[in-house]
Amino acid sequence: MNDEETKSLEINTATIIDTAEQSASIAIPKGEYDKLLLAEMEQRQTSFLVEALKNPEGTIALKDGIKDVVDSTLASWAKLQKDQLRYSYIRIIIVVVLLGAIIGAASWLTSIGRLDGSSLIFLLGTVTGYLLTFLTKMESI
Repeated sequence: MNDEETKSLEINTATIIDTAEQSASIAIPKGEYDKLLLAEMEQRQTSFLVEALKNPEGTIALKDGIKDVVDSTLASWAKLQKDQLRYSYIRIIIVVVLLGAIIGAASWLTSIGRLDGSSLIFLLGTVTGYLLTFLTKMESI
């Protein structure tokens, strides 16, 4: 056998051994597994902190990335709130104009004698109830 065949054979043997080791399972109690998992997580966290202290440039880049994400999120949230507030103002103006027109027309009809006074009072009570409900819904939005 020449050197290339020997290297190829060694590589194949190593691959077979690694595969056999991976497929073999070891039965350990759940509590032991949890302890091993916790120890591994603590080691990862510690190694992250050690690496962060060794290379502070990486943490600065991470901080800048998080800051950019938070800033863009806050900017889009502020834009959405502004648009929603504008819509609420338009909605309130439309409701006030319509209710003013209805109450004005009912008051005029009552003043010329075409509408009974009790009907005007009923209309005013209904409108007041509607306004209270409307304002409650506006506060919850």
